[in-house]
Amino acid sequence: MKQKAPTQAAILAILADGKPHSNYELNDRAKTSDARTVISHLRQKGVQIADEWCVNSQGVRYKVYSLISPVA
Repeated sequence: MKQKAPTQAAILAILADGKPHSNYELNDRAKTSDARTVISHLRQKGVQIADEWCVNSQGVRYKVYSLISPVA
């Protein structure tokens, strides 16, 4: 299934603040069901998005994503 450009734009707008964001937060704020797929498609287009594993207080691992450099 092809991703819609508005969803990609929404994810980029959230990441543009320079802060790390979890998959859960990106899904919630961008109104999508799989931000990871959107991030994968953005990376295929050359957008540099970093990811980092984190662990919450209950020991559950999750990733946060951040934009490496601004998109022109």
